[in-house]
Amino acid sequence: MPIALGLDAGGTYTDAVLYDLAEDRILASAKAPTTPPSYVEGVAGAIAGLPAAIRSKATYAALSTTLATNAIVEGRHAPAGLVLIGYDAFEAREVRWQPKRVVGGRHTIRGVESEPLDEMGLRVALTELLEEGVSGIAISSVLSVRNPEHELRAAEIAKELTELPIVCGHEVVGVLNALVRAETAALNAGLIPIVQQFLHAVEGVLSEVGLSAIPCFMVTGDGSLMATRVARLKPVETILSGPACSALGAARLSGVAEGIVVDVGGTTTDIAVLRGGRPSMAPGGVSVGEWRAGVRSADVCTRGLGGDSSVAVQNGKLTVGPQRVIPVSYAGYKCAALREEYRRLLERVSSDGSPGGDWRLTNPTDAFLRLQSEARSALEDQEKAILDALESGPKTRWGLAKAVGYPHQSLLRTERLERWRLIQRVGLTPTDIWHVTGQFEPWDKESARIATELAAARLGVSAEDVVARVEELATQMLTRQVMHAYFGVRDEGNHRSAHTLESHLTKIVLREVPRNGLGASLNLRPPIIGVGAPAHLFLSPVSDRLGGTFVLPEGAPVANAVGAATGAVVATASALLRPEENGSIVCYTPEKRVSTADREGAIAVAQDVLVPLVREELRKKGAVAASVTVRVEHFGAEVKDVPDPIWWESTVTVRGMGHPFGADGNMDDGLPDVVLQEEWVTPGLKEAERRLAV
Repeated sequence: MPIALGLDAGGTYTDAVLYDLAEDRILASAKAPTTPPSYVEGVAGAIAGLPAAIRSKATYAALSTTLATNAIVEGRHAPAGLVLIGYDAFEAREVRWQPKRVVGGRHTIRGVESEPLDEMGLRVALTELLEEGVSGIAISSVLSVRNPEHELRAAEIAKELTELPIVCGHEVVGVLNALVRAETAALNAGLIPIVQQFLHAVEGVLSEVGLSAIPCFMVTGDGSLMATRVARLKPVETILSGPACSALGAARLSGVAEGIVVDVGGTTTDIAVLRGGRPSMAPGGVSVGEWRAGVRSADVCTRGLGGDSSVAVQNGKLTVGPQRVIPVSYAGYKCAALREEYRRLLERVSSDGSPGGDWRLTNPTDAFLRLQSEARSALEDQEKAILDALESGPKTRWGLAKAVGYPHQSLLRTERLERWRLIQRVGLTPTDIWHVTGQFEPWDKESARIATELAAARLGVSAEDVVARVEELATQMLTRQVMHAYFGVRDEGNHRSAHTLESHLTKIVLREVPRNGLGASLNLRPPIIGVGAPAHLFLSPVSDRLGGTFVLPEGAPVANAVGAATGAVVATASALLRPEENGSIVCYTPEKRVSTADREGAIAVAQDVLVPLVREELRKKGAVAASVTVRVEHFGAEVKDVPDPIWWESTVTVRGMGHPFGADGNMDDGLPDVVLQEEWVTPGLKEAERRLAV
């Protein structure tokens, strides 16, 4: 009986499942708090929560984590050096990565060498970068997707000078955009030390519970699996793996192939559109923090709204998110003294209207607790005093100001302490609102009630009004986000978005149009599939607003881990075929540029290069029982009175897919069958002009 151990280290909780692949069902599941920045303790805690008797029968482990994504967003990636080959002054300036060096050498858009690689300059550049103490080397030639020979030669020279990781741009991403390719290669090199350290620790955790012998996989941004030995070399591919897992897990648990998956976590809500049982892919790569990554990833709309989102009162208004805080109900459950301090604060507010000072300039439910005992040497006196005051236990902002002898609560400097994870903020959250309403109350309901009363006092309304406002704000935010995802809207800041049909329909749904204006009722046909622990509490009213169907599958709280456990191993490679002026056909493959006499010969060359590449990639990634498909798309323009389309290019894509080794208990060394598919695409002359421009 093949049993998969699926793990998902999210922003708030780490989930673990033991999944029976033969019977397609969850055998056991567990949760543990996520522990950034290392994440390992959370993984260990989740694994420890699984029944040992079933856990010992696991045949492989698959892990999804936000480690790479968060390392990029927070700037914690290692300092890799970037070598740019053939980039002109403008192109090099647009690549923002540092440190970097530019060396000579270039190919034309057709892959013909126009300037030889400056090997002497390359050696100087590499030496300078190594002297700066870089952790790895990324190499990007401006047109390596047309001919990678300069990158390959540069990698050979780099290996003569160092044993650090060497990353070539064309091996990581096949996009023509040289700026995106360079930054993606640099990010990959910068993530290698972090992911290697993490995987080493995870393997230690598996060893401690007797699972050292099972294969281990990581999930990529498109939801497929790769063996950890590959993930150690291509960690950038794990960006945004969590949202892909939630979509795949939702499809698996619900049996719905066409729908809208809404994954509500503690920190964020991720929304993806399912088509054919898989999430739609982002068309041009993804942006993570300030960086562009050309990796294949699920197309996801993310909103800073979850069960632990801050419900704050600022400038007389109630807001929800995007900051994550510890729920008051949980903090009060863990520390009765904090609950009593909240109570004393409410009594002062109820009797005097204010506890004094500049309390009205701050969020009334803020509190803080200390996370680490060690402090940084660069702390200011007030920051040191805050840490000392929190040594005895968590305190409200009001209590903290009194403890440090500082009358101005709004001027307490906690931001750096929070950013450095020395302290963490506590506050009112949707989770606390559900404690008040009785919909979800595993912790301290009284703390949640007091915090809600404090927010109500600041706003001059009742606690019931605060509850209603929070529920309405959350419903509006998620309804708008579901509409954005369904219509493919990504840039909410675009000034034209206010005039789109999607925007008008959203306003109608949210009753933001005048009573005498346009009215309509919507019927969202694709079901909303909710996953994540608080999904049912957030999404039922959203589904009602949109006139849709809400599906909450069994196992929804651990759907991400199910998506990891049930993923497949996928490998893809592609080639481009184009005619030359002399009548020959050029085939651009990931390894080389080849000229042939005709199109059929070019297709044969592409298959001869790509099929072995994909088979080898499947083997490295740990696939068994794989199938390989070759898809040939011919692009041409239909012209009046001409019987056949006028051909201008073809793409040959080879895709292999198999089960992770351990899913069927054996390794199949046989070569998979190859299926050939061929079709014509005739988009028109304007599209022909656009494609031929690159």
